[in-house]
Amino acid sequence: MSESDTNRSHGDCPKCGRKRDSDAPACPRCGLRFALWNPSLVDPRTKLTPAGLELWRQVEANWQDVNRHEDFAKYCLQSNLLPAAGRCYRDRLDRFPGDAIARKMQAEILAKATLGLLVCWCRSGNLRRRSRAQGGSGSLF
Repeated sequence: MSESDTNRSHGDCPKCGRKRDSDAPACPRCGLRFALWNPSLVDPRTKLTPAGLELWRQVEANWQDVNRHEDFAKYCLQSNLLPAAGRCYRDRLDRFPGDAIARKMQAEILAKATLGLLVCWCRSGNLRRRSRAQGGSGSLF
Protein backbone atom coordinates (compact mmCIF):
# COMPACT_ATOMS: atom_id res chain seq x y z
CA MET A 1 0.00 0.00 0.00
CA SER A 2 1.45 3.40 -0.94
CA GLU A 3 1.91 6.19 1.57
CA SER A 4 -1.02 8.13 0.09
CA ASP A 5 -3.25 5.04 0.35
CA THR A 6 -2.17 4.58 3.95
CA ASN A 7 -2.82 8.23 4.82
CA ARG A 8 -6.19 8.19 3.11
CA SER A 9 -7.25 4.97 4.82
CA HIS A 10 -6.74 6.56 8.24
CA GLY A 11 -8.94 9.60 7.50
CA ASP A 12 -11.41 8.65 4.79
CA CYS A 13 -13.04 5.52 3.49
CA PRO A 14 -11.03 4.51 0.41
CA LYS A 15 -14.20 3.32 -1.33
CA CYS A 16 -16.70 6.14 -0.80
CA GLY A 17 -14.56 8.93 0.69
CA ARG A 18 -16.55 9.42 3.91
CA LYS A 19 -14.54 10.56 6.91
CA ARG A 20 -14.14 7.78 9.45
CA ASP A 21 -13.11 7.26 13.03
CA SER A 22 -9.65 5.77 13.36
CA ASP A 23 -10.99 2.81 15.34
CA ALA A 24 -13.98 2.03 13.09
CA PRO A 25 -13.72 -1.46 11.56
CA ALA A 26 -16.09 -0.60 8.68
CA CYS A 27 -17.47 2.43 6.87
CA PRO A 28 -20.89 3.48 8.15
CA ARG A 29 -21.89 4.71 4.65
CA CYS A 30 -20.84 1.95 2.26
CA GLY A 31 -20.04 -0.92 4.64
CA LEU A 32 -16.46 -1.47 3.45
CA ARG A 33 -14.50 -3.48 6.01
CA PHE A 34 -11.19 -1.62 6.16
CA ALA A 35 -9.12 -4.69 7.02
CA LEU A 36 -10.23 -6.31 3.76
CA TRP A 37 -9.54 -3.28 1.53
CA ASN A 38 -7.33 -4.01 -1.48
CA PRO A 39 -6.29 -0.81 -3.30
CA SER A 40 -5.34 -2.76 -6.43
CA LEU A 41 -9.04 -3.50 -7.02
CA VAL A 42 -10.11 0.17 -7.23
CA ASP A 43 -12.46 0.82 -10.13
CA PRO A 44 -10.92 3.60 -12.28
CA ARG A 45 -14.40 4.97 -12.96
CA THR A 46 -14.53 6.31 -9.40
CA LYS A 47 -11.97 9.02 -10.22
CA LEU A 48 -12.56 11.95 -12.52
CA THR A 49 -10.27 12.63 -15.45
CA PRO A 50 -8.59 16.07 -15.63
CA ALA A 51 -11.38 17.21 -17.99
CA GLY A 52 -13.99 15.90 -15.55
CA LEU A 53 -12.30 17.68 -12.65
CA GLU A 54 -12.35 20.95 -14.59
CA LEU A 55 -16.05 20.53 -15.36
CA TRP A 56 -16.74 19.79 -11.68
CA ARG A 57 -14.82 22.94 -10.67
CA GLN A 58 -17.02 24.91 -13.06
CA VAL A 59 -20.12 23.31 -11.53
CA GLU A 60 -19.03 24.26 -8.02
CA ALA A 61 -18.13 27.81 -9.06
CA ASN A 62 -21.54 28.24 -10.73
CA TRP A 63 -23.70 26.00 -8.54
CA GLN A 64 -27.06 27.46 -9.59
CA ASP A 65 -26.28 27.10 -13.33
CA VAL A 66 -28.25 24.05 -14.48
CA ASN A 67 -26.32 23.92 -17.76
CA ARG A 68 -23.04 23.35 -15.88
CA HIS A 69 -24.57 20.39 -14.07
CA GLU A 70 -25.94 18.98 -17.32
CA ASP A 71 -22.57 19.38 -19.09
CA PHE A 72 -20.82 17.60 -16.22
CA ALA A 73 -23.35 14.75 -16.14
CA LYS A 74 -23.21 14.37 -19.93
CA TYR A 75 -19.41 14.26 -19.91
CA CYS A 76 -19.39 11.65 -17.14
CA LEU A 77 -21.99 9.53 -18.93
CA GLN A 78 -20.06 9.62 -22.21
CA SER A 79 -16.75 8.95 -20.44
CA ASN A 80 -18.13 6.08 -18.35
CA LEU A 81 -17.51 8.05 -15.16
CA LEU A 82 -20.96 8.01 -13.57
CA PRO A 83 -19.58 6.52 -10.32
CA ALA A 84 -17.21 9.49 -10.00
CA ALA A 85 -20.03 11.94 -10.75
CA GLY A 86 -22.24 10.34 -8.14
CA ARG A 87 -19.43 10.58 -5.62
CA CYS A 88 -19.01 14.32 -6.32
CA TYR A 89 -22.67 14.97 -5.57
CA ARG A 90 -22.62 12.66 -2.54
CA ASP A 91 -19.61 14.56 -1.17
CA ARG A 92 -21.47 17.82 -1.75
CA LEU A 93 -24.44 16.43 0.20
CA ASP A 94 -22.10 15.50 3.05
CA ARG A 95 -21.06 19.15 3.25
CA PHE A 96 -24.53 20.60 2.55
CA PRO A 97 -27.18 18.00 3.52
CA GLY A 98 -30.12 20.17 2.46
CA ASP A 99 -28.79 20.99 -1.02
CA ALA A 100 -31.73 20.34 -3.36
CA ILE A 101 -29.63 20.61 -6.52
CA ALA A 102 -27.09 18.06 -5.28
CA ARG A 103 -29.89 15.69 -4.25
CA LYS A 104 -31.61 16.04 -7.65
CA MET A 105 -28.38 15.53 -9.60
CA GLN A 106 -27.35 12.56 -7.46
CA ALA A 107 -30.71 10.96 -8.22
CA GLU A 108 -30.28 11.65 -11.95
CA ILE A 109 -26.77 10.16 -11.95
CA LEU A 110 -28.07 7.07 -10.14
CA ALA A 111 -30.94 6.72 -12.62
CA LYS A 112 -28.54 6.92 -15.58
CA ALA A 113 -26.21 4.37 -14.04
CA THR A 114 -29.11 2.03 -13.26
CA LEU A 115 -30.50 2.35 -16.77
CA GLY A 116 -27.05 1.63 -18.19
CA LEU A 117 -26.80 -1.55 -16.13
CA LEU A 118 -30.27 -2.63 -17.23
CA VAL A 119 -29.41 -2.09 -20.90
CA CYS A 120 -26.21 -4.14 -20.52
CA TRP A 121 -28.15 -6.86 -18.73
CA CYS A 122 -30.78 -6.96 -21.48
CA ARG A 123 -28.16 -7.11 -24.22
CA SER A 124 -26.45 -10.01 -22.50
CA GLY A 125 -29.62 -12.11 -22.85
CA ASN A 126 -30.46 -12.24 -19.16
CA LEU A 127 -33.79 -10.56 -19.70
CA ARG A 128 -36.15 -12.21 -22.14
CA ARG A 129 -39.69 -11.50 -23.08
CA ARG A 130 -42.07 -14.22 -21.95
CA SER A 131 -44.93 -14.85 -24.30
CA ARG A 132 -48.47 -15.32 -23.04
CA ALA A 133 -48.20 -18.99 -24.08
CA GLN A 134 -45.25 -19.34 -21.67
CA GLY A 135 -47.30 -17.95 -18.81
CA GLY A 136 -46.10 -14.39 -19.19
CA SER A 137 -48.01 -11.23 -19.87
CA GLY A 138 -46.11 -10.54 -23.07
CA SER A 139 -44.25 -7.69 -21.42
CA LEU A 140 -40.82 -7.37 -19.88
CA PHE A 141 -40.35 -8.44 -16.25
